Amino acid sequence: MKGMDPCRTRGVARTTSIAILLALLLVGCQTPAATLEPHSEIVEPTVRPLASATPTAAPLSTNLALGKAAIASASLPDQPAAAAVDGDPSKIWNSGNDAPQWIEIDLGASFDLERIILTVAQYPGGVTTHRVYGRGEAGPERLLHEFQASTEDGQQLEASSAWADVRHLKIETTASPSWIAWMEIAAFGQPAGIPTTSAGEADVVFYNGNILTMEGDTARAIAVAGDRILAVGGDDEVRGLAVDGTRLVDLEGRTLTPGFIDSHSHRIAQRYKWGFETPDQAFQEALRQGWTGLTELAVDEAEWNELRDLAAAGDLPIRIDAYLLYNTFEGQPLPDWYSATTPGQLYGGVLRTPGLKFFIDFNSGRELFFDPPALAEQLQARRAEGWQVAMKAISIESHALALDAIELAEGDGGDPAARYRIEHALAQTAEQQARMERMGVIGSIQPGLIGVVAHWPDIQALTAEQGIENMSNWRRMLDAGVPMAGSPFNPDGASDEYTTDSHMSPMGVMYRGATQIGLGGRPPEPWMVDHALTVDEVLPLLTIDSAYAVFQEDARGSLAPGKLADMVILSDDPRAVPVEGLLDIEVLMTMVGGEVAWCAPVADALCPGSATAAPTAAPASGWPILQVGSQGPEVVSLQYLLRHHGHDIPADGLFGPVTEQAVRDFQTERGLTADGIVGGQSWPALIEGVVLRVGSSGDAVRAAQHLLLEKFGYTEIVVDGLFGRVTEAAVSAFQEDHGLTADGIVGAGETWPAILGRQP
Repeated sequence: MKGMDPCRTRGVARTTSIAILLALLLVGCQTPAATLEPHSEIVEPTVRPLASATPTAAPLSTNLALGKAAIASASLPDQPAAAAVDGDPSKIWNSGNDAPQWIEIDLGASFDLERIILTVAQYPGGVTTHRVYGRGEAGPERLLHEFQASTEDGQQLEASSAWADVRHLKIETTASPSWIAWMEIAAFGQPAGIPTTSAGEADVVFYNGNILTMEGDTARAIAVAGDRILAVGGDDEVRGLAVDGTRLVDLEGRTLTPGFIDSHSHRIAQRYKWGFETPDQAFQEALRQGWTGLTELAVDEAEWNELRDLAAAGDLPIRIDAYLLYNTFEGQPLPDWYSATTPGQLYGGVLRTPGLKFFIDFNSGRELFFDPPALAEQLQARRAEGWQVAMKAISIESHALALDAIELAEGDGGDPAARYRIEHALAQTAEQQARMERMGVIGSIQPGLIGVVAHWPDIQALTAEQGIENMSNWRRMLDAGVPMAGSPFNPDGASDEYTTDSHMSPMGVMYRGATQIGLGGRPPEPWMVDHALTVDEVLPLLTIDSAYAVFQEDARGSLAPGKLADMVILSDDPRAVPVEGLLDIEVLMTMVGGEVAWCAPVADALCPGSATAAPTAAPASGWPILQVGSQGPEVVSLQYLLRHHGHDIPADGLFGPVTEQAVRDFQTERGLTADGIVGGQSWPALIEGVVLRVGSSGDAVRAAQHLLLEKFGYTEIVVDGLFGRVTEAAVSAFQEDHGLTADGIVGAGETWPAILGRQP
């Protein structure tokens, strides 16, 4: 390729320098052996370990390509096409030439393929395009999948879907910075025409349910094997996959959906804003709400390092797609720290880096940080490196900047394969939406945004400037055919209501999106409803369309054989209940990669291999045990906490019949044993999600203030339910006195248990 010695081949430890030099001589090259680059092992592969390297352990079937006949466009003499299907990644096929080149494998019979795994042989690394084609015994060749990303030696590329009737599998590389080679090619599936439900043995089968596949149909049952979906279909056929040891789960008519994917999240990087003291608290809250994937926009270097460390330690229970910061919110350039990370890299099986986040406007789109040529230059350079680009754009003017720059970078009409993203996409004209559709630009929207923020003075001014017909017109965007993805909307510190499920959960996104109801039940204006989407239209934006927005539609976002077993069990069908009933739908189970990541306290029978969610760790001296007859500051705080949870009782410090009944009612609501005694099962539930900091108010604040004053003697405290600087100072002093993190925040991780359980 340009800038490279045309006789330079990829040096690998798998073949000796003499053999490589001989191969080069045979094709007429004279590159000295000393110029060959050593192979560098990849510590963190982009997908799970290569199935073809241990073909007997393939999770879905035998590697169908193993040992089959292979031909190629060209081959070095000692690196033939057969080396890519011999089950030995130490032997490679090498074309000896740059792109375009192809290799084709005859599988010997027609198969319905479910997974294809390719192990890269490439030096130097860089942006490549590989197209995977298939054809049956007869009929035309068809495109199955396209990989387009920056790749490097030793990486593994994986595609999962349902490709029927494939005998001949062809991989064609159309762009690459080096000569074309593969270590190994693996394909998995079953003989063509055999129902998917006879493909293997299931670890768990969910049946008698309402399965929303997001594949254009519904089903009754679904089977899981390992981290993948094995089969989707009717009860009898899917239950037929059960063997000894298969867990059968009767859904009893409940709804099972793909795991929800938040297309624009700041839960981890800005977790303190949402009241989380630790990353795991943020993860657990998201899992409780049914999110199996978070698309974290605007991740800086420190946040990226934290996420990567969590992934390496196996402490990410949820999938995260991290978009790394290109510049700051105010438009200030940052060093290209992201260049140390490979686009599309997968860490720990759950953390990916698909793209970069560009801030291109400020002040609700009234100030622009680029002109089209300057932005186009950056887009072109970043895409050449393999990055997807997400741009924040609010106004018509900033949309014009983004779309003009994309066309300058990609040519007339743009390139839909790039999947540029526009975040928030609040105000666009009809003509701009038509351009987005034509160019394949994704509108990453918050469906309920305008109904929630329309009363803000700035948004009112922006609406007047941009025109009502152009504000948050999701209806027109959908009708124009623009690719879309959805997420909650949660601005900084405007109201505690933003942190509730009515905003942060998938059901909340559907509710706000369909109704445009604002804070405190404020009714929407008619035009907002005219621009809104229905529940049926929002649902794909949180599943398959959000997967598409991160190049993951082949692996997740819908329920189909071969896809990742990311799924959620709901107490009801969001498409079937009245819209006002959406917030009453409970998430009963959240599964990520075939493992139960969260289980509702009342749903043990629906959660294979899992107990209920782990309770908050008990304080060092144990939870206080309170029952009828108990008195003292812990009783007062208990009563305040019960009031916080909606039980109207006096906070008089006496545990009598009224308090006992409130405790029983609370325990029943949370699926706990309703014994009227407050101990190790009830305290964690009482403080779950109750995070207090400066600005908090109400009975939960009084509960903490009373303990600090009456139990621990921090006399500067006033029990007024207002968490101000005096309360913060007392909390910090308590934390320092008891060896806790002195951050002035009362949360369920350390401080609540310590205040409740420890003694002065």
